[in-house]
Amino acid sequence: MNTMRFAFKLLFQFRVMIKRNPGKFRRCEERTIVVDNVETAEEAVDRALSYGHNQHRTFTNTAGHKAHFEFVGILDYIELGIECHECEVWYDYVIRKEPMENRKNTTICRAKIIKEMKKKRLDEKKPITIYPNDHSHKNIDVDLREFYE
Repeated sequence: MNTMRFAFKLLFQFRVMIKRNPGKFRRCEERTIVVDNVETAEEAVDRALSYGHNQHRTFTNTAGHKAHFEFVGILDYIELGIECHECEVWYDYVIRKEPMENRKNTTICRAKIIKEMKKKRLDEKKPITIYPNDHSHKNIDVDLREFYE
């Protein structure tokens, strides 16, 4: 069986407690990780979730406040084909309103990710049809393996 490779965009929050109040707006980190050498979608998602949960840290910041670095969830994912170089990753810092409290609206649950991954793999076997006036071409996934072999 061929192994697969994925990138997962993970959301983390810095929750700083000031007078027992974490505030509504928190600095967040969006981090992309690569999960490779997996044989199933479930294995890929579980490895990404495990990575996220293992990043939790609690510390005292420079102002003397207790701070937590916490995994919120998965924001996005993509299967990386052979056209993608193995070292390509990125991250960004953003400000979000109550990221942990709103995680059900911003992150993707495990079951939905696995369902979408399986559907995508089935759809790859269908022929791609492009219509002249259809501007959804940005969403078409093409198997580029033949160009790199």
